[in-house]
Amino acid sequence: LGAEIQLGNQKIFSLNADKKYIPASVTKIVTAYAVLKSFPLNFKFKTELFWDGKNLYIKGDGDPSFVSENMWFLVNEFVRMNIKSVQDIVVDDSLFDQVRYDQTRESVRVDRSYDAPVGAMSFNWNSINIYVKPGESGQSAFVYLDPESSYFKLINKTKTTSKKVDKELIIDVNQDQRVVTVSGEVHKSLAEKAYFKNVADPSAWTGENLKSFLQQRGVQTMGKVKSGIVPTTASKVATSESKNINQILIDMNKFSNNFVAEMLTKNLAVLQGEKPARLATGIEVIRKELKKLDATNENFYIENPSGFSRDNRISAKGLNRVLQSLQNDFQLFPGFIESLPILGIDGTLKKRMKNTPIQ
Repeated sequence: LGAEIQLGNQKIFSLNADKKYIPASVTKIVTAYAVLKSFPLNFKFKTELFWDGKNLYIKGDGDPSFVSENMWFLVNEFVRMNIKSVQDIVVDDSLFDQVRYDQTRESVRVDRSYDAPVGAMSFNWNSINIYVKPGESGQSAFVYLDPESSYFKLINKTKTTSKKVDKELIIDVNQDQRVVTVSGEVHKSLAEKAYFKNVADPSAWTGENLKSFLQQRGVQTMGKVKSGIVPTTASKVATSESKNINQILIDMNKFSNNFVAEMLTKNLAVLQGEKPARLATGIEVIRKELKKLDATNENFYIENPSGFSRDNRISAKGLNRVLQSLQNDFQLFPGFIESLPILGIDGTLKKRMKNTPIQ
């Protein structure tokens, strides 16, 4: 255990404060610090639709918070142009490099949402919700994919039972074939439960969902979903603005979201003028911000911005410098505090120590 506690400028407790430990998701505090120092407080990302009279283009701006509501906004804007069909849907995610899983992450991939890939054009945190609830005894359980699109095919091999469950529920995601298979037994007494799985191809995932949303509004899609670049001849027809940067930090810190951390770090590289933006450049921005605090390698070693790596190292003394700097900055401190989970109330601490004196 390493700790350093100060009251104002007076150090009142110290234990192994200079020793560096693996910080895991505590790393996100450092990432949040660099983001707050780098972005204007009212900064918003912009996702845009373009139309060339034949094909529809969606261009990503690196927004980690682009979700279904934003997609509906873009589609509704387009529908009011009274265009009844499009040929191809082209996804432009050229702002970032095409590295979906940075080498600084753990080397073994899992299909859970916390290991979602990154891309300049991403949708719903590059994850899909799978809802399972019991049906009638002896019949299949109800399984729903949300949002629904042609990206994944669903195979339901479940069974509802009123007896003891003999076969546990298994959700298998075949990323290559884009098939979700749900098998096993679901007890009739259970409530609906959600499971969260990631997708392997953010660009195709975005495009297939745009296609689905258009079709639901009566717009025919005649061609394919492709990756490409918006041509200079295409006209901008809709723009969706993100939440401001402070609210996006809430997404990252409340729920310890690795995807948001890496997306924001690549955007730090964008601020440096790099295109396509690389995670390594964003990491250098984080390191430079730490150096301004006289936080050297004796206090920090940051390889991955989400903490999804066992190579990161942080000392209690180093982390304390970051927290003190935030506390002393009247503009940044409120947004930082707002982004943190509250014990027994929300985020990663929602179920921790509820109804205890420490809460």
